[in-house]
Amino acid sequence: MAGFRFWKKSQSPRTINTGTSYTAKGSNAPQGVGIESGSSRGGQIRDIVPQLATRSQAARTYEEMVNSDAAVDVSLRAAKMPVMGADYFIEPASDQQIDLDIAEFVQFNLLEGQSAPFLSVLSDILTFYEFGFSIVEQVYDIREWAPKRTMANRKRYTMLKKLAARPTPTIVQINYDDNGGPLSIDQQAVDGKNQTKPVNIPIEKAIIFSHNKRGGNLEGKSLLRTAYKPWYFKSNLYNIDGIQKERHGMGFPIIELPPAANRQETEAAKELIRNVRTNEHGGVVLKPGWNLRFAELPGQPVDVMASIDHHNGMILLNTMTQFLLLGISSVSGGSRAVAGSSQDMFNKSLRYVANLICDTINLYCVPLLVSYNFKTDRFPKLHVKNVGETKDLQQWAAAVANLLAQRAITPDIETEQWVRSILDAPQKRGGAQTPIQQPAPQRGDVTSQNGGTQPLPTDQAQPTG
Repeated sequence: MAGFRFWKKSQSPRTINTGTSYTAKGSNAPQGVGIESGSSRGGQIRDIVPQLATRSQAARTYEEMVNSDAAVDVSLRAAKMPVMGADYFIEPASDQQIDLDIAEFVQFNLLEGQSAPFLSVLSDILTFYEFGFSIVEQVYDIREWAPKRTMANRKRYTMLKKLAARPTPTIVQINYDDNGGPLSIDQQAVDGKNQTKPVNIPIEKAIIFSHNKRGGNLEGKSLLRTAYKPWYFKSNLYNIDGIQKERHGMGFPIIELPPAANRQETEAAKELIRNVRTNEHGGVVLKPGWNLRFAELPGQPVDVMASIDHHNGMILLNTMTQFLLLGISSVSGGSRAVAGSSQDMFNKSLRYVANLICDTINLYCVPLLVSYNFKTDRFPKLHVKNVGETKDLQQWAAAVANLLAQRAITPDIETEQWVRSILDAPQKRGGAQTPIQQPAPQRGDVTSQNGGTQPLPTDQAQPTG
């Protein structure tokens, strides 16, 4: 029965020692080639904005941005939903039955058998948009499982219980070795009594997802960092717009006092002006000799809303979703073709994010899960499809159809497997593999001895009418 164990940092589940006596023969490696000298970490650079100087201050600011601004919230949701709505699947390492069983085992663990839906796991991972990085902890337990194939034995396996989220605001620090490699993670965990306690998570159990990582800095950079300036100005512009409408919507109030007005009357007049409001109970009572009037401002007031529209556009441009403002904002314009091109680039950027998540899981989760239960160094892979490739596939399919029609490529089983790999479709498996059918013969073609078609000579071709 498989048991609980964790690989040491110097070991790798991708490596199986078979005791072979064979050694690869090539040029001699230089002395010291296996010694790492430098470090992948960079120096700490403090943010020039005080509200973003520390991780805790930045987390509070980013939470305020998301909770108080519709454009910020929509830009994040637009960047997350296509990644969460994509189709994730497991590709086996080969056609052998053991590899097919391993792929089915991994798919059940990742996509079906956890204590929370895989979509919930994706939602936790994608918080690296807001905070620059996200962390999940691998938690395993012993459960029974059997492949779906006929007569498969049911066994007890070390299975993935959950990829448990470790909220970024609770992370104290990531501990590194001298070369910049991660060693462990310190967290202020919140227990069942809402009390915090320090916890150290070994790096072998954790998976760190970094957004816009630079060098060995696993903390990455928040997607909202470059949206902070337009959000800051926009927030203040809303206050200015409210003051402007309140003060100048009915004009600039002026009270003319008689020459004999004393200091007490002057202060009373100032207080009256400060309290002038327009509502269903609005009105004033003036003393004899007092005169209230409203001065009209020369020219037009500053159009604050145009500036707000500009900053909304910058916030959405930060996530390449500026096309959402077409037909809404007074300062945005463009045709449907422009919006389509922008959306195509946006979708391609999300495919990169989805692939990054898959690659990280394939590197740090799948090998452990497989190695705990099977003696192999061939691992299946998590893949994603239906995000960002629709327009490209239409053009590519048309090109392949033309090449097949012109017989520029051979429609055999290898070609079909290549087509399936481009489409992120499962490879053809099992039984006799039927090659792609040849294109239907055109008029003027005859069947050759080897079963193919060839054009008739010009003088034997049938008339076309």
